[in-house]
Amino acid sequence: MSDYITVIVDGKEFKFKPIPNIIEERKIRSEMANILTRGYEEILDLENLISEAYTRHLQHNEDQYGKEEFGQMYKRYLEIIKLRKNAKGEEKEKLDAEFLEMTNKIDNNKHFSRFIELNQEKSFLENYAIMRITCVSKPIGFEFGKDGQKDFELKILNELIEKKNQVIDIKN
Repeated sequence: MSDYITVIVDGKEFKFKPIPNIIEERKIRSEMANILTRGYEEILDLENLISEAYTRHLQHNEDQYGKEEFGQMYKRYLEIIKLRKNAKGEEKEKLDAEFLEMTNKIDNNKHFSRFIELNQEKSFLENYAIMRITCVSKPIGFEFGKDGQKDFELKILNELIEKKNQVIDIKN
């Protein structure tokens, strides 16, 4: 088994470390800042927006169900998540149905949608930075971040994420 994840896009081969080392982990946040127009300030703004959206989501639920009822609902929601991991057969089906019902109650509001949207934006940015940092082999003359190759880099990123997910599925 190779120590690297190989991605071939449009006939061009790239190799990536499957997991960043400690030094690379530190470089990732710096790379995220380099990608953004306003750097670290923009990362902090995004993280603050994520936190605010989640706080609004929780407040919406407290307003809708009452603080105590929502607290009990949320506690059960977290319990269901834990129980589903080891459940099998009919028990799993029952927990899945209850999970879906709870999710529809708790997460069905515009604040949660915004929270998810912002998290996806941050996740994409982080994955893009990880791709750039963990690349150990690329075609001669290729540099990430050059003008006019954004679509190509997105293809590389999507393929890399897909391959990493396959590796995770195999391990599980």
